[in-house]
Amino acid sequence: LTESHHDVEEAFRALRSGLLLSQAGRPPRAILITSAVPGEGKSTVAANFARTLASFGHKTVLLDCDLRHPRQHKVFDVAADAGLTNILAADAPVDDVLRPTAFENLWLVPGGPCPPDPATLLDPERFKRLIAELEDRGFEFVLIDTPPVMIFADTYNLVPAVEGVVLVARAQLTPKDALRQTSEALRKVKAPLLGVVLNGEVGEERGGSYYRYYHYRRGYYGRGSSKSRSEDAAEGADGAAKEAGPPASPRRRPAMVDRSGGAPVSGRRVRFDGAAPRSRGAAFVSTGPRGGCYSA
Repeated sequence: LTESHHDVEEAFRALRSGLLLSQAGRPPRAILITSAVPGEGKSTVAANFARTLASFGHKTVLLDCDLRHPRQHKVFDVAADAGLTNILAADAPVDDVLRPTAFENLWLVPGGPCPPDPATLLDPERFKRLIAELEDRGFEFVLIDTPPVMIFADTYNLVPAVEGVVLVARAQLTPKDALRQTSEALRKVKAPLLGVVLNGEVGEERGGSYYRYYHYRRGYYGRGSSKSRSEDAAEGADGAAKEAGPPASPRRRPAMVDRSGGAPVSGRRVRFDGAAPRSRGAAFVSTGPRGGCYSA
């Protein structure tokens, strides 16, 4: 992997760690991923989160429940002639629509044909039975990609069937009121809100504190095998000091885009106490100065 890919891996590994530690005892297995408004990158986050769980040996299935705008079949390049719609509307067997992906331990149930009224198909009791059937097949995690909460009511129908909800917001673009209203609306329906993923975060200025840690990380992974760790750390600190001075203009870090045409995902901060994100705070986990999204 390139250096930027390592940063992206660490971001989603932090998300996985936060999930596994979000509850005492058994972590939530059926997880709904949504956003307040369109364009937040929830489908991209869902796809990469599923890939990360699978890479750690967790048998994972991703359900594309954004039936009005399904895109996960494009991300993973699988057939979409049949999918979740066929299960819910025609009682099709799960085996008929369960698609293996190019990644080990990861399966996808695509959205399938677009129904005239998706909200009527997303029955919580039917979904509970579907999730139970998938768990009986040995899936450890069931991730559910749903439409934006403030646009469609579909997500509310699925809340009773899941054990956790992750809300995705885009840095500097998601209106604070929209995020606040979405969080309050989810709590009113007793959604088990695990936290917020801040997507598309702008990197810190090069004189910032994290940039110094970034140099330490580069030294740790060894740019020269003959150097000692202390020499690498000193070199990283010197490099950070040279970069200090007039602050550089914030810029987006290089990013890879998924095949669905979604927006790039940059470095993110993750919070798992259910509160809306703030600009600072020890509860955040910062996961890298560079960004990107796996091209699934």
